Amino acid sequence: MSTPKRFYSCLDVASIREIPQPLQHLANSAMAQQLGGQIVFYLTEDGYTAATHEVILARLKASSRIDGIIVLRLLQFGRGGHIQVSVMRDLIESGYELHFARERLSIRTLEQVDDACRKLSIHAWTEARGRMRLGPYKAADGL
Repeated sequence: MSTPKRFYSCLDVASIREIPQPLQHLANSAMAQQLGGQIVFYLTEDGYTAATHEVILARLKASSRIDGIIVLRLLQFGRGGHIQVSVMRDLIESGYELHFARERLSIRTLEQVDDACRKLSIHAWTEARGRMRLGPYKAADGL
């Protein structure tokens, strides 16, 4: 019998009004189970660290005996009009899986990072077009 995968779960503070924390816990836990694993630690980025993912990165430096990170939604890597490509790439290059519960999306390769960034750009474009007051996302690190 194989050892279950171990994941950190990162909740989305920006969507707490629409999706309360208990529901976010359920969604991320269900994703972990679907991946054959379990959540071993919960994290929440503050409003001022959401764009840099400092909480996730600090926790990984403190203890990184995990297989990956599950975040609620892909948009957590698209803040402030920029996509945090470098953070996503660094996580994958460091050997971590990156999973998104809402989209049921898993990223394990750099090619999948590029695909996810394209999806974020398309989402931002359609949102901007629909609201006509938002500008398009720009890749902070290039695509």
